[in-house]
Amino acid sequence: ARSMNPRITLGAVAYDAKQVYVAVDVTDEKLVADGDRVDLVIGFSGGATNTVSIFPGAPGKPAKATVAGKPIAGAKVVEAPRKGGWTMEAQLPWSAFEAARRGRGGLRGALIVHDADASTRVEGSASNAVGTSWDKLPALPTTIRGGGRR
Repeated sequence: ARSMNPRITLGAVAYDAKQVYVAVDVTDEKLVADGDRVDLVIGFSGGATNTVSIFPGAPGKPAKATVAGKPIAGAKVVEAPRKGGWTMEAQLPWSAFEAARRGRGGLRGALIVHDADASTRVEGSASNAVGTSWDKLPALPTTIRGGGRR
């Protein structure tokens, strides 16, 4: 059975001077490496946004974080499948977010989970935001609960 309706059961974003930390618990019937992913969109004062894609791994295939399809140096990602879904944690250097070089004030953000069950093609998505442009992103909280279908 294909879920095509993933949910972020719990998502958290935190940061310090050097790193951005992401933790998600996703309800999903099947974990698909290179198909399932979580996008972190961060918006910065002035309207710039940057997106990092975080992919769970699989046996023989490590988890990874990318920007525009390129691996992020220094990123650390781990995932853990569980009955009815999966969890994933990531540690991302601020250098992955180009707009952060100009300042980190007025942060906004969203987590978007993308679900692929039959192949690596995305079949469904869920987010805590109504869009990915700066004006559509909520203020970046430290904890994001739930995630409706987008």
